[in-house]
Amino acid sequence: MPEEKFVRLTDHLPVVLTLRVADAPHPPPPPRSVRIVAARPHPDADEKLNEEIHLKNFGAEPIDLRGWLLKDAAGDAWQIEERDVADLPEGKLAAGAVVIVRRNGRAMSLTNSGDSITLVDPEHHVLDIKTYNDARTSAVMRFE
Repeated sequence: MPEEKFVRLTDHLPVVLTLRVADAPHPPPPPRSVRIVAARPHPDADEKLNEEIHLKNFGAEPIDLRGWLLKDAAGDAWQIEERDVADLPEGKLAAGAVVIVRRNGRAMSLTNSGDSITLVDPEHHVLDIKTYNDARTSAVMRFE
């Protein structure tokens, strides 16, 4: 491979890192238009059904959330399904709108003593991560 296909990096120590740059550029991750804005990890009713995560579309276009994932710190996930977006116009989250995704019996649980929530799109881009500590019963935790 010709030398111009390589990039040399050094930090002025006797260490040199040589990277091969692929011919095709990788597309950048999409803008973070959908974010986690709130969660209720410790509802006063059945946690297996009523834990919830609130997502908001900060973008200008509606977004289809079907197939997106919400993961906890252990890597367990809720996949956003048709039932989660059934009340949205054409199943898409409108610009400026919020959708509440409930656990509805899914295996992943939001730990009451603290956890993290990661939003992942169908192309496996991590779009948002929120972390919380002790969750009070029935409290909605808002994230900035």
